[in-house]
Amino acid sequence: MTDFASKQKEYIGWEPDRRAQFLSDLVECAWKYTNKAFSATVVLEDYRAADERYHLHEELGQPYSVCGRNCVGYVKKWADKHGVRKVAFVFESGDQDWADFQRICREQDKIEPVFCSKKEFVPFQAADLIAWKSRHPIRRSLRDDPDFTIDEGQRLLESVHALEKRPYIGGVFDFNSFIRICKEGNIPLRRAAPQ
Repeated sequence: MTDFASKQKEYIGWEPDRRAQFLSDLVECAWKYTNKAFSATVVLEDYRAADERYHLHEELGQPYSVCGRNCVGYVKKWADKHGVRKVAFVFESGDQDWADFQRICREQDKIEPVFCSKKEFVPFQAADLIAWKSRHPIRRSLRDDPDFTIDEGQRLLESVHALEKRPYIGGVFDFNSFIRICKEGNIPLRRAAPQ
């Protein structure tokens, strides 16, 4: 997905129509074989700003852990509601802060996440596609202006709207979300530096 987005390697020189059709085909294939989608997004600037005020990373973990734990929570809630008793939590190995996430899952969620590579677990490729496609509308909604054409932006938004046609659970964690979580969870404030 990184090579496709940056028009590198085998995607050099692809015309806009070919890119659009390729994206459409990928999304159709991903959704055809997806039963349920779960996602979480952390706005990094907001996480950092909240972490400056509160002991956020010490209590909740790094952003990767926040996203992963929320997906675990969504899946657990969904599984309980539907009587699903056995769930394997599989995450991509090698991501930054995956060890922090693994520790937190063991200590707080009492689960043992499984870590695999994209080569070992092909569904990660579909997850990357959906994450990549979701990123642009989220960034746009936060008034960030990513570098993509109006036509590409429209196609991306149309593809993301396809998420509504499938059962989907997700959330975006911004500054206000983190402040609320810190207050409700009694996460301590950081001491101000002496002046």
